[in-house]
This record gives sequence, C-alpha cells and structure tokens, in this order.
Amino acid sequence: MASELARVLDGLRAAGVLTVPFKGPAFAALIGQGTGSREMTDLDLLIRPSDVLAGVRALAPLGYAPTLSPQALASSWLTTVTSELALLGHHDTMLIELHWQLSPHWYPAPGTVDDVMARLTERDFLDSRIHWPAAEELLLIHVADGMKSCGNGLRWMADIAQVLRRHADLDWARVGREAAGSGGLNSVRVALAVVEDLSRETALMLNAPALAVVLPPAARGLADDARRVPRLAQAVRSIRERLSADVWVSGAVPHFLWALRLADHPARVARAIVRYLGEPMVVDLAAMPSHSESGARLRWHALRRRVVTLFGD
Repeated sequence: MASELARVLDGLRAAGVLTVPFKGPAFAALIGQGTGSREMTDLDLLIRPSDVLAGVRALAPLGYAPTLSPQALASSWLTTVTSELALLGHHDTMLIELHWQLSPHWYPAPGTVDDVMARLTERDFLDSRIHWPAAEELLLIHVADGMKSCGNGLRWMADIAQVLRRHADLDWARVGREAAGSGGLNSVRVALAVVEDLSRETALMLNAPALAVVLPPAARGLADDARRVPRLAQAVRSIRERLSADVWVSGAVPHFLWALRLADHPARVARAIVRYLGEPMVVDLAAMPSHSESGARLRWHALRRRVVTLFGD
C-alpha cells in the first residue's frame, strides 16, 4: 500500500492536483513506527474541492474508477452534497477516498481544508517528497476524523495519541483559534479528554507508564472543559460506553444528534442540518437523467424521493 500510495501521488502531482495523504502509509511512516506497524484498508487523500474532477481523471490511467455515475461527477452539486468520493481499483479492489472537507457539511469540524493547505510542508516518503500537514492541522484532521463518526473505533484515538507524543511543542493557541473559528472546539475538548483518560487507564492496567498521554497545561485545560460541561461530559461517557460494549453508531439521526451535542453553536449546526435535509443528496445526483438538470428540478426530484420513502407511492 505504501508503494501504491507513492504511485498515486505521482499521478496526481503530474496532473497538478495538490494532495495530502493524511492517514495510512504516510502517517505510519512519518508519525508512527513505520508502514509495517499499521493495519490499512484504503488510502485517504485530502484535496481541494476544485480539484475533484482533475483528480478522478488523473487516477483513471492508474486503474481507478469512481463509484458514482458520470452525471453525478459532472454535477456542480457534488462537492456540496458530500465531502468525499470513493474510487475503486479495477484489478485488486484497492480503495481510494478523495476528501475535500474534514467532515460532512453539517458537522462542526475543528478546521478546514484551507487551514490545512495553507501550512503544508514537504517530507520524505519512500523515494519521493510528499506534502504533509503542519502539526496543529494534523491533530485537527484526526480529531475531525474520530468525532464526525461519533467516536466509533479505536484507531482515531491511537492516531491522536501518536500526534501528541511526536509533537510535544504544539501551538495550542493556534489549535484553539482554528477549532473555535470553525465552530468545532468542543470536538477537540472531548477528543482530548477521551484520549487522556483511556491512555492513562490502559497504562495502569498493563503497568506500562509510557502508554499514558501526558497533556501539556493548555491541552489539559481543554480536556477539563469537556469534563465540566454536562453535554460534553456525556459525550465522553458515550464514547467510552460504546467502546466497552463494542457498539458502533449508525444512521443519520444519531449522527445529527451527536453533531448538535458537540457543536460550539448548536443553533448554527441545526440550521446546517435542515439545509442538508432540504438539498439533493448523492442518491439524487446518481438518479439524474443528465448532468444538465437544473437546481430546481433536482430539488424537486429529491423532495419527491423523500416523500415516497416516507409515505410510499
């Protein structure tokens, strides 16, 4: 997968598509213990919204095809109704996901793609150079990755722990400004509280003090905020309870409620959810007879589909 990532990045670079491989082999090589230490199932790449079609075209000669229909890809709605696009390899079923937002549009992510792209560095990876986020944005990317999914799974926590261990000199004032500016500071608070609590408990259980994540004062203050605010403290407990029971959250409504619980500005998130429910979705783009369908007609088809779903034909 590391060699395939290098091949994919070369193809995208040749097409002029700025690409950031923020997880997978690149993360394992630059932040973790090497690519052999990480279990991987796909390749996640961050790009700008304006580069989606260019990215799809660049990956086609490498054997990757998008899972959406041509009319959906050609629609101007694509980057507003979803935040990512999956492409599947023809021969070995390798999956690539192109992301142009850190979370769904209605979730208050603690950062933006523009924040990430504004502070990229270059790092060595295999025999080439790749773009890599600054430490603060890398942390926020992985907070968004875990929190947008209701804290499901353990991988995101391990990734945040790795970032914190590798970058002890994080600029926490910048982290706070960027997260608050996006309305997602509470996601950072909850994530830090969960990672600190579980790493400390794991270290005690295994008698391995090095496993505990020791937060600097500014970060501990954010984690303590999550423990003091009732709705955030409940979010911390919810993540822990789901991990203990090995239960994953699925379905749109629980995710909407989760976003409202973690939102810095719940009313703003509620409006975003309402807008999302009133706009076309990916399934509506896929059902378009042509890519030239007007916005009004597309909204009408989307409304009709929801009515049929709720009340039948």
